[in-house]
Amino acid sequence: MVYPKVSVITVSYNAIATIEKTILSVISQTYDNIEYIIIDGGSKDGTVEVIKKYSDKISKWISEPDGGIYYAMNKGIQLASGEWIHFRNCGDYFVSNDILSILFAGKDYSDIDIIHGNCIYFNSWGYRSYRPAIIQESYKVTMPVIHSSAFIRTELHKQWPFNTQYRSSADYDFFYRCLEANKVFYYININISLFNQVGFSTQNANLAYRENYHIQGRDRTVVGKALFRIIILYRIVMSFGKGMIEKCFRNVENIKRNRMLQSGWKVLPFPEDLKHIE
Repeated sequence: MVYPKVSVITVSYNAIATIEKTILSVISQTYDNIEYIIIDGGSKDGTVEVIKKYSDKISKWISEPDGGIYYAMNKGIQLASGEWIHFRNCGDYFVSNDILSILFAGKDYSDIDIIHGNCIYFNSWGYRSYRPAIIQESYKVTMPVIHSSAFIRTELHKQWPFNTQYRSSADYDFFYRCLEANKVFYYININISLFNQVGFSTQNANLAYRENYHIQGRDRTVVGKALFRIIILYRIVMSFGKGMIEKCFRNVENIKRNRMLQSGWKVLPFPEDLKHIE
């Protein structure tokens, strides 16, 4: 049987509210061949004490100041010794304790560069399953795969670390470069992760759109760049406009919730098979 080593990397900074559940999501996996790495940015809120609490279950961990999330991720990439790299960030969880066993036990991915699947987005009141944009052929504007549900061959990621000139879209840049280079993506149609919608990229969508435009513009003609910029500006204006309209009403959260319910979100509580994250 084939049991490739999977390097799971968690980056953190002052994450006392979420890091313990994330650690438990990793160390509770039934898959045996896991290397767990935590890169902390020098937290002062008790995060390090939580990491120390589980240090016997963690392969490697460091806590020191860094230049931001992608600097920390690159540190994790360099420390990884597994065949595959997976990022499990604070506040996000595996969908079940046996998901890595389902994905890797006895499986041969020798010709694959990136394995990826679906995720469940959630917030304080609801959740919804999402498929990656590459399956829907919309990755030219948005993230092609769901990073929290992706596994990257370590050799590839060491060759191509994240470009730290980007604050929000270095992962988009990485996956887009992989597409440009015809790397082999393998999609598995199952939920792999639970992704908390209050993360940095979600809260800074306009920054991500601008950086995505810069990335996309590298290989476009003048006309192509102009058309893509129109798309990005439209998305920014629509996002800003919705926010301004909602602020004109007292029940802003109810408006947002109703819009999300119309797009397929379901109201908490989670079904029984997801109760482990509550």
